[in-house]
Amino acid sequence: MSKTVHLLIEARDNIGYATGTPHHDPAVWIGDENAKGVLLTSALDFGSMTSHVNSRTQVINYSVLLKDNATEDERTSISGNVDIAIWYLKHIGASEVIVPKNGGRSDDGMAGDYVDALRDAGFKVTYASPMFPCRERKGADEIAMIAEAQAVNERGFYRAFKILQDATIAADGTLMWNGHVLTAEILRAEMCLEIYKSGSGTMEADGPIIACGLLGSDPHERGHGPLKAGELIVMDCFPRLPNGYWGDLTRTIIKGDIQPWQQDMFDMVLKAHDWVETQVKNGADSKAIYDGVIAMYEKAGYPTDTSIPHGMFHGVGHSVGLGLHESPGIGSRAGTLETGNVVTNEPGLYYKGYNGITGGVRIEDILVVTDKGCDNITNLPKELDVDKIKIPSDF
Repeated sequence: MSKTVHLLIEARDNIGYATGTPHHDPAVWIGDENAKGVLLTSALDFGSMTSHVNSRTQVINYSVLLKDNATEDERTSISGNVDIAIWYLKHIGASEVIVPKNGGRSDDGMAGDYVDALRDAGFKVTYASPMFPCRERKGADEIAMIAEAQAVNERGFYRAFKILQDATIAADGTLMWNGHVLTAEILRAEMCLEIYKSGSGTMEADGPIIACGLLGSDPHERGHGPLKAGELIVMDCFPRLPNGYWGDLTRTIIKGDIQPWQQDMFDMVLKAHDWVETQVKNGADSKAIYDGVIAMYEKAGYPTDTSIPHGMFHGVGHSVGLGLHESPGIGSRAGTLETGNVVTNEPGLYYKGYNGITGGVRIEDILVVTDKGCDNITNLPKELDVDKIKIPSDF
């Protein structure tokens, strides 16, 4: 093995990519930039990982490895994954390690104390972003798994749409369902339940987003409390299936009467959304797409001011895969899209009283970049009036 190696410690998504299978317990992976390497795992996980990893991965039971190759003092001093990594790096004669740039014990990162320990042990540490450039270009099998997650995601939305269609409107505008006030919490739970039933998907603790009225003017507001008729409701759901891959989808709907300004803002976001889809292709300038959306909004009278903030103060999209937010993105930073990138298309607008507008609109699909354009792997209708959405017969 080379004197310079790539190293992952407890980086779930990157280890999942390198080995070809989700790995939820702490582990150490050491290999090259093409994701070929060895996975050092415990006796507990050795059998299952040996059965499921891809052909480029060698699985090593580190208990056996240490028993056969380490001194008694070395075995006694090893108490965690970073110690195992340091011992193995010395065992193979490595002198420099390349680690993920993003810090913290995240799904992709390398904790700062691990980096310090590696340096204290005498290794030169270099950061890489992305860890595996090949991970940005998804293969057909990965695209299929993302599409599967998105299809399960859509079922969660249809469940929510059916509940909203069945809901009645109380005298004060509160939505009622099954004799009770319909809240963001209830709708969120029903979406999650449908996703669990449809694909055994899991949700991050803060999702899905069900943000009604003023709450929807904050793109990352989870939403809470009673849902109201005649108010914009931003719904953003992002399940992860057991295969490790994510879906990501946003719709904005209204139950009840729609005011002209609400329809106008929805139509503007949909226009931008549709335009982005025409621009996404191999070689496209991602910053130019973002700038085009901002300019389109400005021309139509929807300004952006990040100091307030209002307008569109987030990127147009991000990549999706084993991570919910991967690179490349479509935003204010320069970048070029390539065939095989899988990116969201999610322009939005958000205001808190500007020009009589209160609330948010966001519409999000997932696109696969191709040589001549893109394929949209999302099939959910885009309709502001929830009562106009056609629900599949099995709901």
